[in-house]
Amino acid sequence: IDDNAIPNLVARKVGHPEDFVVSGNIINNPPLGFMHFRIGALHPYFPESEQPSYVTNGADYWKPSRHGFWDGPKNFTLDIEKPPPAWPQHRWLRVQDDTMIYQTPINKLKYEVWGSSYQAWSIAAQMHYSLLENIENNALDLYKFEKPWTMYGDRIRINFMCIYANDILDTDPEHWPKGRGDEDMIVLDLPKMLRRRELGPGRVFTSYLID
Repeated sequence: IDDNAIPNLVARKVGHPEDFVVSGNIINNPPLGFMHFRIGALHPYFPESEQPSYVTNGADYWKPSRHGFWDGPKNFTLDIEKPPPAWPQHRWLRVQDDTMIYQTPINKLKYEVWGSSYQAWSIAAQMHYSLLENIENNALDLYKFEKPWTMYGDRIRINFMCIYANDILDTDPEHWPKGRGDEDMIVLDLPKMLRRRELGPGRVFTSYLID
């Protein structure tokens, strides 16, 4: 969670109480990955092709620059359905040629909530390695955008959000329709019913890691 994420999230909600849901600008949180790719925040990575005989375990192990560049053919493309390497704790390595990003998994990102943008392990891995690179280079501003992104009925995840409790209680949640989960109601049904926005301020920055 970025140092200013919670203050910015709360400030937006307090300053705009008419907004029903204020969500974060979250890594690995479809459909935002599609946007991060297209504003230049993601970078080319591939998983290492061979198990290394030695990997540094120093305090700066997390930095991509400590592990060298990926070495492989220029025409290599990684199928997003391909399983991970067989050895434990495999690494993803930076591809030196930025133009090869079109051959990496994130090139398959779509503006969608489900599908491969949500399900593909390789897309999630590449997004998080890009995050590590951006942290190392003090470049987190690559993810941020000035104006809030209004969803207008599109789903967004409820992993990091601000909402008033009374706004929920006033809708009598004990009698919400059966078969509609909390995410369905909070980011889809209630904003539509109440004609109030769900949006994500571009400077409320966090990351969502799934094990």
